[in-house]
Amino acid sequence: MIIHLMIASIYSKQYIEFIKKYFEIEKHYFVIYQKDNPQNIEFKVEKNILPVNNLRELIKFYVFFSFKKYKKIVIHGFYLPYLGIFYFIKRNYLKKSYWMTWGGDYYNFKPKTIKGKLNKIISDYIKSKFYGYINGLELEIKKIERQYKIKNGKYYKAFYSLGLDKKIIFRKGINSSMNILVGNSAEPINDHIKVFEKLKNNKEIKIFCPLSYGDSEDLEWTNNVMKKGKKYFGERFVPILKMLPFEEYIKLLEKIDIAFFIHEVQGSFGNTILLLGLGKTIYLKKDSSVKKFLDGNEIVTENFEELIDLKKSDENILKSNSEKVNNLFLDEVIIKQWEKIFEEKLD
Repeated sequence: MIIHLMIASIYSKQYIEFIKKYFEIEKHYFVIYQKDNPQNIEFKVEKNILPVNNLRELIKFYVFFSFKKYKKIVIHGFYLPYLGIFYFIKRNYLKKSYWMTWGGDYYNFKPKTIKGKLNKIISDYIKSKFYGYINGLELEIKKIERQYKIKNGKYYKAFYSLGLDKKIIFRKGINSSMNILVGNSAEPINDHIKVFEKLKNNKEIKIFCPLSYGDSEDLEWTNNVMKKGKKYFGERFVPILKMLPFEEYIKLLEKIDIAFFIHEVQGSFGNTILLLGLGKTIYLKKDSSVKKFLDGNEIVTENFEELIDLKKSDENILKSNSEKVNNLFLDEVIIKQWEKIFEEKLD
C-alpha cells in the first residue's frame, strides 16, 4: 500500500477522486490534516481516508501510526506541522518517501521564534533527503535542489489531474465587455495590485478576482485588494469571496477573455492550463517557471512586463494552444505519470 500525507484543500479532494477513478483505492491510504483549513474543504472518515482535525490528533498520528506496512509515502506539499521533526526521528522512512512539491514550498519563510527557527533547520535538512521529488515542472525541481542542496534523490515528472477525461472545448470569446481574471486566490503572491495598476485606465474591462482563500493575516491583503479594486474599477470589479463548485468555476472561466497570473512559481498552474484549453489569453511573468514550461512546449502566452495595450492573442494561436494543452494534460497522460511512481521498485 501507499500512504499519502496531505492538507485539506480542493487539490487534495480532486487528487483522491482521481485515484478512486483510475486506480485501486484499496492500495492507497490518505491522511488529511484539516485544521486551519482556508478553503473549508471537509473530509470524513472512510475506509481509506483518515481526517486529522487538530494538532493533538496529528502528534498522536506521528507517534502511534504504523508506517511499516506501507511500501511508499507520498507527501503532497510540505505543510503538515512538525513533519520535519517526525522524519528526523524516523529517518529510515526517508528512503521510501516522495515529496510532491506545491507552490508554497518554494518560499523561504523566516520564522521569528527560536522554536520556529529550530523546526525550520530540521525541516530544511529533511527536505534534502527524500527518495523522490515529484513535479511536472522540471525548473521547479531545480529550484528545490538549489534551495535545499539536494545531492541525491530522483526526479519524477507528474502533474495533478485537472479532471480532463475528455478534451477541453475551445471557446471563442463573445462577451460585450472584456472580462479579465486576476489571480487565483487571496495569496499575496498573486500581486493583484500590480496588475490593477497596469489596467486602471482601461474603461472597457470587467475584473473578476478570486479571493475565497489564501490570506491568513487577518484578511489584510484581501481587504487591500478589495479597496484598490473598487477604487480603480468601481462596479466593474467583481470579487469572488466564496469557493465555487468546480462546475460553476469552469463556467466562470469560460466567460473570461484574458487572465493574469504573475506568480513566480506554479501557484496558478491548474487555472492557467484550464484557461489555455478554453482558448483564453494568459499574461505571465516572463521568468516564471510556468512561462518557461509553456514556452518549451510551444504554448504561447503574453509577457506581463511588456504589456502596453491590452489585447487578446491571435485566434489561431489560441486554438493551437488549446490543442497542445489537451495533448499534455488529458487524464490518460496524467495516469501514466502516476503509474510510474506507484509501480516502481525502490532501489
